[in-house]
Amino acid sequence: MIDPIQTLETGMPEIDLRLFGTFEDPPAGQQVRLELKSAEASATAACDAAALRLLLNEMTQEMRAQFVAFRELRAAAEHMAAGGDEAAQKLARADLKAATDAMSLIVRTLEKVDSLQRQLSRDLADEAARQTDEEGFLRALGDLEQLIEARAAELSRHRQEEEPAPAVEKRARDGPETERQDLREAESRSL
Repeated sequence: MIDPIQTLETGMPEIDLRLFGTFEDPPAGQQVRLELKSAEASATAACDAAALRLLLNEMTQEMRAQFVAFRELRAAAEHMAAGGDEAAQKLARADLKAATDAMSLIVRTLEKVDSLQRQLSRDLADEAARQTDEEGFLRALGDLEQLIEARAAELSRHRQEEEPAPAVEKRARDGPETERQDLREAESRSL
């Protein structure tokens, strides 16, 4: 494997530009919106995240191309500084310094862009996890409601099977208030 940083004779580290890649869009089903403040924002949030990702990818590609161009300029300046008259050497040293400074700036910019891309990916993953958690909670709530209804139906069937038929008919005829009164009386007797 190639060591990403190798020091050249000029003292400028050799940067492996493969470290600064572009980030791919998530699959269509995994796209999420970031921090929605209103219903109107929901329509543009997904577009904003995609546009930001596209912008960051374009910046990375442009910076990589500029880095390669300045690397070639630096190599040409090193060659010119090695030979030629004094004026050409002075101009070559100035070009070498300018190329080195530009390359340093490009590397710092690439690091910032990479940091932004990683943060965007983390934010999207966090939002997807939050939405998954909300969906899971709603599913669990629905499952709990189904369990409650099933248990209530089971208890109702069990009571109907245990009670004599006249008590069921009396409760149906007298209504829920009489049933509550009967329950209170049964509780007071058991105490």
